[in-house]
Amino acid sequence: MMKNIKVLFSFCCLLFTCNGTLIGQPGYDLYLFSLHQTTDGQNHIFGPKFLSGFNKGGITYQPGFTPSGDLLVSVRKAGETQSDIWQLSISDKKIQCLTRTLASEFYPKMIEEGQYLSFIKKEPGERIDQQVFRLDLKTKKVQCMTEDIHNVGSYAWMSPHELGLYRNEGNETILTYLNTTDNKSKRITTSVGKSISSDKNGKLVYVHKFDASYWYLKKYNPSSSLVDVIAVTPEKTEDFVIAPDGTYFMAKDHTLFSMNPGSQTTWSEVADLSLYGIKFITGLAVSDDGHQLALVSTKEKP
Repeated sequence: MMKNIKVLFSFCCLLFTCNGTLIGQPGYDLYLFSLHQTTDGQNHIFGPKFLSGFNKGGITYQPGFTPSGDLLVSVRKAGETQSDIWQLSISDKKIQCLTRTLASEFYPKMIEEGQYLSFIKKEPGERIDQQVFRLDLKTKKVQCMTEDIHNVGSYAWMSPHELGLYRNEGNETILTYLNTTDNKSKRITTSVGKSISSDKNGKLVYVHKFDASYWYLKKYNPSSSLVDVIAVTPEKTEDFVIAPDGTYFMAKDHTLFSMNPGSQTTWSEVADLSLYGIKFITGLAVSDDGHQLALVSTKEKP
């Protein structure tokens, strides 16, 4: 059911540059930058790499780092409607297909120190019936983690037995908390952005689209059910990631912003990435060591 495919590839074939512009393929493309923070807390990115060359004409999206620094991505090949999960090893220049089934698997996350791979799965023919599954990488056993909850669009692990779920019901976007031990769930709020995460204290972080003028980054504490406001998002943005030191990165079109709520009260512009031909950033990930930032970009506004 699950089988691994390893393919050697040369990074020199994946990096296409012309007058400083990274040339990608139509669809969603993956880029990798080195990330550096100065002593005054300012963040800088440099050394861009285009990593979608192995998927020419397809879609490479939803990046996430493994503890060892590899990248997990969702991949849809050109001309196909089904997605699989791939692992990109930057250090030894290999790629590996982790799922190859008739279903679509996407939104990969390596959890519990690399023991499990979790993902959203959609069976063939189903339009919106999407659930979160967990694959034991040693035994290859696959387990559904959301047996009574469907229509999951994205998710975040708050602990080994707690999930935050972004869901769709009609025209409404819903944030749900689930304890997988007793299978009890709770609706937290509506009007949320698709990007959700958890901080180092196990609180669920999300974007609340409060009204037409203000969108807020908020965090939900499952122990107390209290919600705290972190900050107003820059220019109504919903894509974000939390770095290991607590810095938040958000993207608006081709501009990347950062802020550390522990020491900063305003967003700072990190980079205008239009220089590299990047138009609309739709996904972000930061490595566990805080030294690499991956992003997904598309040529047309999503």
